[in-house]
Amino acid sequence: MNHTAYNVVILEDHPIVAEGIRAHLADMPVAHCSIASSLEEAAALPFNHAVIDLWIVDLELGNGVSAWSLIESLLRHQSHTRILVYTMHASPWVLARLRKHGIRYAVCKSDPIDELHRAISALAENREYFSTTFRSAASRHNSLTERELQVLAMLVHGADTPEIASALGISANTVCTYRKNLMHKFDAHRVAELADKSRGLF
Repeated sequence: MNHTAYNVVILEDHPIVAEGIRAHLADMPVAHCSIASSLEEAAALPFNHAVIDLWIVDLELGNGVSAWSLIESLLRHQSHTRILVYTMHASPWVLARLRKHGIRYAVCKSDPIDELHRAISALAENREYFSTTFRSAASRHNSLTERELQVLAMLVHGADTPEIASALGISANTVCTYRKNLMHKFDAHRVAELADKSRGLF
């Protein structure tokens, strides 16, 4: 972002949150700031998306609508655009997916609001910034043992307890212990939820 003034789009379905984000752009020289509450509104914005320098994106837009499709499209077609993710979902699997796509800025909505301000400042200075909650999620992922990662990978790919036990040469009870530990670390209540939450790690 080497422009003297930035064009920004905020994709956020809560108007008060969107206006709060806009207020935190005060330290950046913003030429134009648009707010969209849905993917449809974002697509209909009355300007050429090629000139957008920064998208600030909530990953979940209500009614189960995900912004990942938009993010992936932006990364494919507007590689110069910076993306700052502002979400309630600061988990190891979300962090892994962000890093996989090369996204360097993310803040959890549950963090103090000054975290958003720090992220915007870091973005203007071309420094990576992940908020406290995202850094905590990274620590949680890094705390996984090699065996836990092996069990997790097999669970993600649909293997059941006997298959995992046989493949790894361990007992079914040991597999259940690993699964229980993994569910605790990922705050999951069912194996399907654990697999869904960790899918982006592999």
